[in-house]
Amino acid sequence: MTCGVPMGNRQPCDRPLYDDERCIFHSTRIDKDLDLFNRELEALVRQDHSLDCTSFILPEKVRTFEGQTFSWDVSFRHAVFLGFCAFPGVQFVGKADFTGAQFTRVEFAEAHFGGAALFARCQFLGDTTFAGARFQDMVSCHQTHFAGPMNFSQTRVTGRADFSRAEFASGALFTGARFRTGVNFAGTQFQRKAGFNRARFADEVYFSETKFPGGREGESETGADITEVSFERPEKAHFYLVDASRLSFLKTQLRKVDFTDVMWARRKNGRAALWDELRQEGAKDYAEVARLYRQLRANFEQEGDHRAAADFRYGQMEMQRRNAGGGNPAGRFLNRTFSLLTCYKALSDYGENPTRAATWILVTLVLFGLLFAMAGFNGGPVGRGDDDVPALIGAGLQASVAAFTLQPGHLAASLSGFGHWLALLEGVIGPFLLIVWGFAVVRSLR
Repeated sequence: MTCGVPMGNRQPCDRPLYDDERCIFHSTRIDKDLDLFNRELEALVRQDHSLDCTSFILPEKVRTFEGQTFSWDVSFRHAVFLGFCAFPGVQFVGKADFTGAQFTRVEFAEAHFGGAALFARCQFLGDTTFAGARFQDMVSCHQTHFAGPMNFSQTRVTGRADFSRAEFASGALFTGARFRTGVNFAGTQFQRKAGFNRARFADEVYFSETKFPGGREGESETGADITEVSFERPEKAHFYLVDASRLSFLKTQLRKVDFTDVMWARRKNGRAALWDELRQEGAKDYAEVARLYRQLRANFEQEGDHRAAADFRYGQMEMQRRNAGGGNPAGRFLNRTFSLLTCYKALSDYGENPTRAATWILVTLVLFGLLFAMAGFNGGPVGRGDDDVPALIGAGLQASVAAFTLQPGHLAASLSGFGHWLALLEGVIGPFLLIVWGFAVVRSLR
């Protein structure tokens, strides 16, 4: 009797039985002879042909493969690594197929993959590191589950990289990774913080329906750091149906990057905003955030999405207002509180709210109308007789409209000295408000 477990060629293993059903490599016994297993595995590795370890169950404290060079194709399809397994610095000259394998903890640091590296549908249950690994061909982690932290930092990938529908339950690091061709994160789920700091994408990259940690109530941590990232072909970088409410894009060039049906963070007035502005952690570089807003505004204007462009123009103006005054606290306070930008915001949300501008026009007309009625005419304030009140208010409103629209011929001849000053002041304020309202109306019609 021999082991009947199918191997990579779909033929039975045909090795001598270790227990009643399977060989030493496929035995499910957790107390199988470790020394015998390591001797048999070492003899298998020394053979000068492809290494087929399909469905092997590797016990704890199995021999490491550190520094090993495999000059042929290697298959660990559906293998189970019960303990820590180390592949640091291993050279895979041919294809390395780990499809469907299960790892307790594993290290591929500085490993070199000359052929395709297949990790689709794997289960990584603990810490996983590929830090510094080199992939000369494609790498696939399609539908792979990473239960523990995953470190893909400083890797170099020459072929396509597929992380579609992968799940990262405990955080993922792609810091400094370099991708020379396409990368696919379609349907990928990042349940904890993801780090793409200083990553470089030389060709297309898809974040399509990618799930990043969203802006749940009470959450204040950044969901993903896409900071200092280089999209060398930005027109091929796509964010589609993504929750970007907790994504940081600081020092990343976003011009021409495609953002379609993206859910942004929201400020209190309902306008879209960047997490880099709203987040509580750390000091803010308002000039840098203004640059991001400016680039996003240009993107959406080019696409004809003027509503989104208006939100990001608002953010750009807001960052410019907050950045006024330099590093002097007193200067910042004065510029933020009394600057022209502050006035522009109060009057029309930086030209994006014609309704607010129209409200200010109405308030100004009524307020000056009442002031004219109370003290703007010769004869004193209202109050000499109740019958005079409606007529005096009407006259005051007429005077207010005339002063507001710069029509001195319609001002009453009985204006008091104070009334003349009111007319002069309103004659300055009125045209200014009309100009602000006009700009807001033009912007709203785009």
